[in-house]
Amino acid sequence: MGQCDTKALFYVYSTQLVILILTGCLSSVISFGISRDTATFCPSNRQQIKAKRKGVEMDFSKYYRDSGSEDFRLGYVSDVEGHWSYFLDFVRRSNVLDWEDVGGDEEIKFRQLVLRPNTYFVYGGDSVDKGPGDIRLCRALVSLKQRYPDRVHLLVGNRDLNKLRFRSELSDFDMARPLEEIGKPFWDRNAKSLKEHLEQVRDNHVGVEDVPLERFNTKAERLRYMLKHTLGCPDTFEFRRNEVAVLRKIYGHYPYSVDHHATTPFLPENQYYDLLLNEVTDDNVVESFEYEINHPQGSLRQYLKYASIAAIVGNTIFVHGAIDSLTMKFVPSLESRFHLPETSPPPFKSIHKKATYQVNGRLIDDVHEWVDALNEYLQIGLDDFERRPNWNNERNSRGGEALLAIQNRPSMWGRSVVSVWYILKCFCSLQSTCHLPHFLFQHLGMQQLR
Repeated sequence: MGQCDTKALFYVYSTQLVILILTGCLSSVISFGISRDTATFCPSNRQQIKAKRKGVEMDFSKYYRDSGSEDFRLGYVSDVEGHWSYFLDFVRRSNVLDWEDVGGDEEIKFRQLVLRPNTYFVYGGDSVDKGPGDIRLCRALVSLKQRYPDRVHLLVGNRDLNKLRFRSELSDFDMARPLEEIGKPFWDRNAKSLKEHLEQVRDNHVGVEDVPLERFNTKAERLRYMLKHTLGCPDTFEFRRNEVAVLRKIYGHYPYSVDHHATTPFLPENQYYDLLLNEVTDDNVVESFEYEINHPQGSLRQYLKYASIAAIVGNTIFVHGAIDSLTMKFVPSLESRFHLPETSPPPFKSIHKKATYQVNGRLIDDVHEWVDALNEYLQIGLDDFERRPNWNNERNSRGGEALLAIQNRPSMWGRSVVSVWYILKCFCSLQSTCHLPHFLFQHLGMQQLR
């Protein structure tokens, strides 16, 4: 999602209580008491509760009715997006997470995230892109999930899934494509094309006006283009250079050994001023991006392996984007493609009726079965990414294609619980139908969820 200063939001629409955490642009912490099975969230109508910046803890106890079952505390944060110092501040303020020393010396400490007794933790997705801590954040969250598999839930966000593009779009096959064939991203009409980007790069160099444009079409420049104009994170290339320099200083080399993946390194503040950024080349940065998503032991690849599209904790359902009248009950087809659909959208209104519309997806009434089906969709998509490393012969499908589709609402006619951002740009005519009507609350309420 796009970065902004909006933090954790609980929305209330019309006369109904909100049952979602809409995580777009969220980079704050919510830690609140909740009954394991029967607590009910009941703020006043249209009330909006904002968790304050820098991880200030919010007391939500007055919004819950407890029927007597054992209480527990749940910590929630989302969209940290590689802001490493922010995440460290979040943990310091959290009452569900702590750092535990597991080794090191006076210069470098190694720690692990630990979960306090009788607590749960949900990370709401979007782990990378906007800071110099992508790798360390993913490693720390995955290690936490591995040690507390039943009490920690990691969700996929659009920024996590869209990095699956790198393997195919930075391949030798794609690098050899004529620039004229590579158009603008279909989900952002205002973005530059690759050719326009390279022309601007050439214009920024003095005395190279006559140099062929192809000379600037390096893999590093292609990656910069993707990050800036198709993924909305223009600073990420240099953030990664910084993190690779940090990890080299700590371990002596990068990528570092799998033996160190479960621990998180901490440098004294003064050590960060001695980083040799100029020794991390553009090619090193590209190799890092490719390794972290393409290699089975890469940090983002591991995050996706242990993550899910949706999670239910107690009687609360969590997704990265939103559950609304377009997405409720809907599981996309595994044949979904990452492009603007060539067919008319399914009849959205059928989603709350006893309809059997199955084209381009299916509807599942039981919420727990629906969540299971969404998470199975993720795992099948990751298996496909592993099995098909390259484009097909027609260049209209690649490994993980269905996952690239679900992280992009236009590809789903607006029916994606992972992303909500670009629906306003590409499906303005559907805005009137994208709401939280009474039947959504009825559907979840009948199954003791909110």
